Amino acid sequence: MRLSLKLCIASVIVLTQLVCGALCWGRKGYFTKETAAAVKKLLPESAKGDLASVCSWPDEIQRFSQWQWTKPLHYVNINFELYRRDYNYMRDCKDSEGNKDMCVTGAIYNYTNQLVSASVRRELHFY
Repeated sequence: MRLSLKLCIASVIVLTQLVCGALCWGRKGYFTKETAAAVKKLLPESAKGDLASVCSWPDEIQRFSQWQWTKPLHYVNINFELYRRDYNYMRDCKDSEGNKDMCVTGAIYNYTNQLVSASVRRELHFY
């Protein structure tokens, strides 16, 4: 349980930093050249370096059958009548079939870990 709390706190910190960074992705381009290059590497070639062009992708793909599994990754389903607006990751982050980590919080944990792991692998590769 302590790991979940630590991961939650780490995710909030990372997301806070990402939001600040996302606000800087405007027309004026406040990213440093190095940051812009790193972000561009994460984007598909079809985006041509434009983050905004891929932001709606998760919502757009839900209509295709092969992406139906991603729907629960957009929300957390809490029974407010039973739990009085008390969010509990272990209880509430499941899809309709009971698969754990299938909610927006689980997606944030997963993709944050993937980005951090990729960064660590890249850093190790350079040294």
